[in-house]
Amino acid sequence: STCACLGLGWLVVRLLNQPNRVLIRYRSASKCILIILLIAGSWNYAPAWRNPFQLARWTVDRFPESWRGNINLSREYYHLRDFEAGLRHARKAIRLQPSHAMGWDWVGLNATFINDRQVEADPAFLRALELGPGLHEIHRHRANLLQIQGRFAEAAKALRKYLKHPGITDREEIAQKLGQLDERADSLP
Repeated sequence: STCACLGLGWLVVRLLNQPNRVLIRYRSASKCILIILLIAGSWNYAPAWRNPFQLARWTVDRFPESWRGNINLSREYYHLRDFEAGLRHARKAIRLQPSHAMGWDWVGLNATFINDRQVEADPAFLRALELGPGLHEIHRHRANLLQIQGRFAEAAKALRKYLKHPGITDREEIAQKLGQLDERADSLP
């Protein structure tokens, strides 16, 4: 930024020492340079553009009733393992749009990892499946919850439903996990 200011100062001094026809060309060039510097400065100082968490936080701060902003912030808190904050924003999203499956899925995902909130997770996943039957990832999310709760047979059933969908990239990993769940379910009395 110091170099840019020195360069701009040098350009202004040169412009003042030039005849009028050359001055017009330099004025246009200096305006373009100034615009580029202002855009670069605003880009540099816009924290919302730096990462998805800051963008979601910025959106919700300015538009608290933004369904998408709350969903995105719920996802970002989930990735940061702040499940309470993620659950709070997912709940707000379902208050804003209760008929959207993704909000219910994020309620279930965040509640899965909060011991005293796990009872909310399975009904949230079931509601998400009811609203968005084509969202096959919900079966996998529900299987993780059921496995954590020790309900291995139900977890295996949910994973089988997940595996029925085409385009699953981690099919081998899921099949291996399914085998482990079946073994654990068979070993229970």
